[in-house]
Amino acid sequence: MKKFIILAATTAALGFSAQAFAADCGVTPVAPALPDAATAKPAEVNATGKLIETYANDMDKWQGCMGKMIDTEIKKSNDVIDNYTKLVATVKERTTKK
Repeated sequence: MKKFIILAATTAALGFSAQAFAADCGVTPVAPALPDAATAKPAEVNATGKLIETYANDMDKWQGCMGKMIDTEIKKSNDVIDNYTKLVATVKERTTKK
């Protein structure tokens, strides 16, 4: 049951925060189109290589940002779950002492 609660809380936290991720990390980088291998000239391939390098760097930055954001949201949801677990234990202990 606890695993279900953790999964549900984490899923909810991530779902509610999806828009915040986009705002903080920006939109997902878009890969450049590749030229047709049958007709591409070397200069065109070289130019595309530079675009691919930029894309890869942008994607690395975006993924790093998203990873940090997800880690933060998971910690928040785990804190909520831990606090709830402590609440249940405290109330149970207090009410069973009678």
